[in-house]
Amino acid sequence: AVEFGLSKQTTALLSPLVILPLGIAVPIIANKIWHGAPLTQFLSAYQFRVTIVALFDVAMLHSVRTSTLNGGHRTATFWTAVIGSTALQAIVHSLQFNAQMTFFASRVDPAIG
Repeated sequence: AVEFGLSKQTTALLSPLVILPLGIAVPIIANKIWHGAPLTQFLSAYQFRVTIVALFDVAMLHSVRTSTLNGGHRTATFWTAVIGSTALQAIVHSLQFNAQMTFFASRVDPAIG
């Protein structure tokens, strides 16, 4: 999104405010939902990634381009699209990473899985 006019400062600000809390909370919640079924968790996150996340990314890029054409005026739609896209990417990334680590831990250490 930086190449479409989103500032690097805005991108850097999203990391501690959005990505870090989701990276901590999502694996804890996912463990309660999928109960150690890593393949189901991974496939659910994958389906979400290729459908909903892609739509939010397109909406985010459109709102960034529109705001740069309007002289940099940032609207509520802009911030919703940017934060929503970033949050969904962080959620799906955490879900898929957690599923992979659960799978590997269950195969390497039989006491865990």
